[in-house]
Amino acid sequence: MGESLSAIADYVMEMMESQIPFDTGNLHDSTGIGIYVNGVLTAFRYQRAANVNRDGKWGYMELNRAFAAGAMQYSSGVWLVSFSTMPYAAKIDELTEYFSEGFTDELKDLVTNEFNLR
Repeated sequence: MGESLSAIADYVMEMMESQIPFDTGNLHDSTGIGIYVNGVLTAFRYQRAANVNRDGKWGYMELNRAFAAGAMQYSSGVWLVSFSTMPYAAKIDELTEYFSEGFTDELKDLVTNEFNLR
């Protein structure tokens, strides 16, 4: 199961990278997928791209914090979690549906099909 989830996460990250809205690069750097198996994290993230912070925040640092917090929240069982941690990610999603209609739906569909969850 772990290898299949990892392959799906890699695929979604690669497929969606060219579609993510890009200004300072912090939204890009703050977006990733965490696979937690009994609290142990396998993280999927983009190569760092930001050269300046956004509103005093660095995307990769925000994502690191979210991944770390997830280990406590997702401490038992298998969890597949997509993150975008910049405060304005929800606003971007309202305008582009990148996360809700693209990233997350693609991840959900692939996992559902791979594990026959329908």
